Amino acid sequence: MRHQLARSAPHGPSSRPLLRPDSYTIRNDLLRAMSPEEFDSLRPHLEFTTFDQGHLVQQIDEPMDYIHFVESGIVSLVVRSAIEAPVEISAVLPSGMIGSEIMFGAGKAIYRAVVQVPDTLVVRIKLEDLRRAQRQHPNIDRIFLEFARFLMRAAAQNLFCQAKHSLEQRLAKWLVIASGQFDDGLIPVKQDDLAMALGVHRPSVSWAVARLANLGLVERRRAAIQLSDTSKLCAHACPCVSMIKRFELHRGVGTTHKLGHERFPERTADCEQLSLVL
Repeated sequence: MRHQLARSAPHGPSSRPLLRPDSYTIRNDLLRAMSPEEFDSLRPHLEFTTFDQGHLVQQIDEPMDYIHFVESGIVSLVVRSAIEAPVEISAVLPSGMIGSEIMFGAGKAIYRAVVQVPDTLVVRIKLEDLRRAQRQHPNIDRIFLEFARFLMRAAAQNLFCQAKHSLEQRLAKWLVIASGQFDDGLIPVKQDDLAMALGVHRPSVSWAVARLANLGLVERRRAAIQLSDTSKLCAHACPCVSMIKRFELHRGVGTTHKLGHERFPERTADCEQLSLVL
């Protein structure tokens, strides 16, 4: 479903003015899955915001005043202990939302949400306005609940991946997943952030990046990694790349509203077409 949104002023301390046309076609899969009536109940309350790399969108145990829908970029959901460094449990791209905890009655965040790449664009809505729309249109709950379930599945898969697969394989997987957001294959991510995502120290990430570079799969750039051969990088990644299948939301009799594209296709030459993945 294609929805258009009139230009609105961004809000928040890390926001910057957005130069875009007077109308904008929504890209987020969750918002696109809504009917026109459902989306129109949200439309007056939606705001564009851009976040800088490293911005903390939400913090564990803090109230969630806004729910965020990613339009472009990458946001990591991370957990940490009192003494250990944070570890990513999943990443949110334009297939998802930040704040799906609300579907389980949570009023406070259970994850930290950290922006991974510069100029990440989100559409956000105040929680109270979203709650009002949910009461008017119960199907919005079902859309969000399907994503919340999928996020739990992705987190479980990441846990298995951390325990069973090598750092080199997991780095290749993360880069392949991120590559769908950048047409030129240049991923503007710092190695410190990759270390957080992969649950290791920075020297280990430097070693793994060097290994991939020696194989001709990537090139190291300043605060970025350039993918040289996405197909071969996909083949080098761990088997988790092909574990999570197409995610679809069925709504209505005989109607299928896809909540995303093929997320982890089989490890073939088509791997470079990956986009909108968790």
